Amino acid sequence: MPPDVPRTEAAITVDGQLDEAAWSEALVMELPYETSPGENIEAPVRTEALLMYSDTHLYVGFRAYDPDPSRVRAYYRERDDIFGDDMVSVTLDPYNGQRRGYQLFVNPLGVQSDLFINELAGTEDSSYEFIWESAGRLTEDGYEVEIAIPFSSLRFPASQDPMTWGLDLVRFYPRDYSRRFALSPLARGQDCYLCQVQQVRGFADTRSGRSLELTPELSLGQRTFPAESGTGMSREQDSNLGLTAQWAITPGLTLTGTVNPDFSQVAADPLELDVNEPFGVQREERRPFFQESADVFQTPMESVQTRNLIEPSAGLKLAGQLGAQATGLFHVRDRQLNLIRPGPESADFLRLDQASESTAFRLRRDVLADSGVGMLATHRSAEDYENTVLSVDGQLRPSRRDTLRYQWARSETRDVLSTDDGEEPPGTDQGQARYLNYQHERRNVYAGLSHDHRDAEFRADLGFMPQTGFQENAGWAGARWFGGGVGMLDEVDFQLSHRRSDTSEDNQPLLREDQAELGLSGIWQSSLDLSGERYEQWHGGQRFDGDRWSARFQFEPLRGLSLETEASGGDQIDFVGLRDGQFGRKAHRLRADIGRHVEVDLRYQREYLDLAAGRLYTATTQELRAGWYLGLRTSFRLISQWSEVERNSALYGEGEGEDETVWANQATFTWRLDPRSEFIAGFSDRRSGQSSEELSLDGRRVFIKMSYAWQI
Repeated sequence: MPPDVPRTEAAITVDGQLDEAAWSEALVMELPYETSPGENIEAPVRTEALLMYSDTHLYVGFRAYDPDPSRVRAYYRERDDIFGDDMVSVTLDPYNGQRRGYQLFVNPLGVQSDLFINELAGTEDSSYEFIWESAGRLTEDGYEVEIAIPFSSLRFPASQDPMTWGLDLVRFYPRDYSRRFALSPLARGQDCYLCQVQQVRGFADTRSGRSLELTPELSLGQRTFPAESGTGMSREQDSNLGLTAQWAITPGLTLTGTVNPDFSQVAADPLELDVNEPFGVQREERRPFFQESADVFQTPMESVQTRNLIEPSAGLKLAGQLGAQATGLFHVRDRQLNLIRPGPESADFLRLDQASESTAFRLRRDVLADSGVGMLATHRSAEDYENTVLSVDGQLRPSRRDTLRYQWARSETRDVLSTDDGEEPPGTDQGQARYLNYQHERRNVYAGLSHDHRDAEFRADLGFMPQTGFQENAGWAGARWFGGGVGMLDEVDFQLSHRRSDTSEDNQPLLREDQAELGLSGIWQSSLDLSGERYEQWHGGQRFDGDRWSARFQFEPLRGLSLETEASGGDQIDFVGLRDGQFGRKAHRLRADIGRHVEVDLRYQREYLDLAAGRLYTATTQELRAGWYLGLRTSFRLISQWSEVERNSALYGEGEGEDETVWANQATFTWRLDPRSEFIAGFSDRRSGQSSEELSLDGRRVFIKMSYAWQI
């Protein structure tokens, strides 16, 4: 019988001190297991967790004892940026369905991180930010953490009777190794986590909290940009007043609407080198409206990628869980039309200044013990353009060691949009796609097979599928060795894989690839990843053979200091000129904490491609990110990014091969009460030119953004 979590009527102040009398009545659970690097052995240090709940909150307290409290790693940082610190976490599966769950992390100073576990899709999504409270403090014996989780932030079945929830409690203890202590033992070689957690009973007659949340937001600013006349600069006021409303129709179903939102992302994306990249680079979604219930729309093929929606003027979303049924529906009106025209060898990216409409409808049903089946429909439209996709997908798990994920989709596209490049638009097409992935896991060995087929006419324009017109089959097998955390090495992982891809229309070869990978992890949170591959690749009707290698090493030699370096090289295709080349790439990152309040993050990347006739290009990026965190809510952030591409114009075609330099800066002050209540003041600018001596201003912006979540 699962233990009962007691109810309390007492008022709890979340301050990191477990001194209220109500905590003496809480359910006490110790974390007896070390699950990594030790394999379910006795935890060497003691951790005590306390649980209770009220009508509106679940309360969790931790007492983390430490034989040497001076070695506790704890720093003030951005939310979701505490991995590597000492931490505790709570995992909740409110439906006890072993398919979806919440995981909340807190470091000893109270800094939060959270993610959503989707076992059906095999993903952990850290983009969505829940609203919950936490506080922590260092003590003479280690540290204490106090957590209050509003039931309004969770999705769970409404019941007046006691419910059974899945629960795991975890402590991360980074010293010589990053050790993991847990309430639940964790068997290796199983492709599921939530099926191994323990259970607790309680939460009867709980309320989902305030059912209506209104978040008005105001942004004020001024933009400076080059005048259309070509001389001088223009300025315009950049202001926006918007409103987002959330209505919890039931504890598991939420309706969200937004009008005139400021959907700009405040934090700059990390610089990525995309020179000589035929299929572009994908970006992470961090905007709250799209983060809400994003897991509902996840499928094995990425059929919904909301970063395609650039400047929405309004949106409506209904999403949640009703028993074994999950449902999601959103409709967004966008001032822009951002499209990918995919192909088997490259993709064209279009951004047109015209209004568009985007809709996604999702149904998903839990079946059997831990399997599921779903359907998804998406539709995008604009003048002279429509794209509709219908698909079915699911997961079948005949055992805890075997998982099959699949998806079948059909699309219909009418694209007669005119562009400036003079090429004929694709017209009207219909196409299909299918995807299968089978994974078998054991403690020391694993293997898998996958099949991916996409017609040349298939397009999923609300997703991120830049490659179509291919059929790919792949297989892999690997072996693992575990050291148990008693020597220099903790884990060794060796894998062999083969991939074969052909055009889907006439079975012409695209790629043959054999790869070997070796991963090592060990003391000082270190890891070394090595890989080598031999390939045969066809592009533009030509065949290219070659070999590549890569290496990546990271470790934390001192508390508060982490180093990461990677390098790769070998044969590479010049996708523009269709020539054989030799490439090299190196990247370095140094991250240092200065005291508990200041963080410095330095990044450097350099990449080049050499042809027989000489060097084609050299691309370099340098980035500085620095933060001064005054506490849990207040911070100053500085980001400076430099990108330089030097091209040998003699080796490019006419009108190509120009050098390019970009320098972008951003400074922000942030005060944040919770993920939806914040004040941000900032400055950003961007300069570009053919060299560092010829930089000219592309744009400058000074802005203030304010939002506050009112719960009614």
